[in-house]
Amino acid sequence: MSNQAPHYLALEEDYKILDENVVYIENEYIKLGANVALGGAITYLAEHGNRNIINSWDWGRQVQLSFYSGPVPFHPEGTEMGKHWTHTGWNPIQTGDCFFNRSKVLEYKIEGNALYVKCIPMQWALNNVPGECTFELWYTLDHKTVNVTARLNNNRSDKTQYPACGQELPAVYTNGEFYRIVSYVGEQPGTNGKLTEIVSKNTGDRHWPSEFMLYPEGWVALLDDNDYGVGVYNPHTCGAVGGFAGGVERMGIGGAKDGQTGTVSPTTSVILDHNIVYTFYYSLIVGDVASIRETALELDKKVDHRKFRFDTDRQNFYYRGITDKGYGNQDCLDFDFNPEGMLCSPFFFVKAGECKKILIDACIEGGEIEGKAGFRCYAETTRPDHQGTPCSFASIPFKISGDGIRKIHEIDISGLDKPFFRMMFEFLKKGKAKIYSIELV
Repeated sequence: MSNQAPHYLALEEDYKILDENVVYIENEYIKLGANVALGGAITYLAEHGNRNIINSWDWGRQVQLSFYSGPVPFHPEGTEMGKHWTHTGWNPIQTGDCFFNRSKVLEYKIEGNALYVKCIPMQWALNNVPGECTFELWYTLDHKTVNVTARLNNNRSDKTQYPACGQELPAVYTNGEFYRIVSYVGEQPGTNGKLTEIVSKNTGDRHWPSEFMLYPEGWVALLDDNDYGVGVYNPHTCGAVGGFAGGVERMGIGGAKDGQTGTVSPTTSVILDHNIVYTFYYSLIVGDVASIRETALELDKKVDHRKFRFDTDRQNFYYRGITDKGYGNQDCLDFDFNPEGMLCSPFFFVKAGECKKILIDACIEGGEIEGKAGFRCYAETTRPDHQGTPCSFASIPFKISGDGIRKIHEIDISGLDKPFFRMMFEFLKKGKAKIYSIELV
């Protein structure tokens, strides 16, 4: 989305749209505003008596949904593409497009401190091209937290299964005042370990376009100079992209209509089939960094990050060099594999030595299958200048029986001496697989 200044600024009438058409929900702690002329995207979030945190300089900001898939570029015949976005694939976003055409809200309703919105999004890079899909969002307030259920209902005429793309789950843009990206990036989450400033005045504005980061406690925050701001928690991933746009001299200043902005988006790669109903959850937590952290850790206690069941969806697993039978046609991961193929998990975190085995409930055909179970390991973040260890890759060879019988296959990972964030299964032969679950024990 808006990773640079657009080729023209919003006009005054566009800002009137921003100021009007906002519906609010609130409780005794916080107030949330969603603009129903901009797909129901969040344009206002603040504690009572405090300032708005959310930036809305153009229609690529706010807190909103943005999804990615092929082809790249996505430029159907007869459409006009923004000159800055020729690298962009299929990318419907909640507010509108880079030409300031707005999305269409089909329905919204408020019930107490909850808001439901359904919209038809716009293709960000194209001039007035609606997405062949709808977005649905359920916003609910709880103390100083906004809990959100977000859904993509796809109905694309192009039925190609494109490779997985990194998704913004969601995209969060804050005013320039909230420029510091802070989280815990060490090896002992939940122990009140020291936090790291991933983006600050000391690191400068080289983090734009956004850089990738990992945070094993499941949350990352955008803060002001007093450690106050908003945190985002997503139970589906502990990876994010984030940065600051506008130059070091504008870090720490600016409001909703100013160009400088802090941004962070929880991310993981997802296959978006032409007919998929894809649902994810996230929370926005307002307050000082200590309360953001405490709330996120409480939310994370409710999530099992170590067992993945594929009876209804892929659980954010994805392939490289492989396609499967597609969404709605299977009760497991059902695919043919080859020596160029790979199966990858979403980002999660396991401490060193905490798990000894991977249990794979699967039916494998093709004789004895050799493979490599790979683990992307990070001691801290991906950049050495964050006082962390650069990522490393551990690979454990394994063999499993390809006799066509469903059984539990075990992979011994007791030799791993580093924390890891992702499983990557590389196949060395051809065969067929039906995988019903993967569990770390």
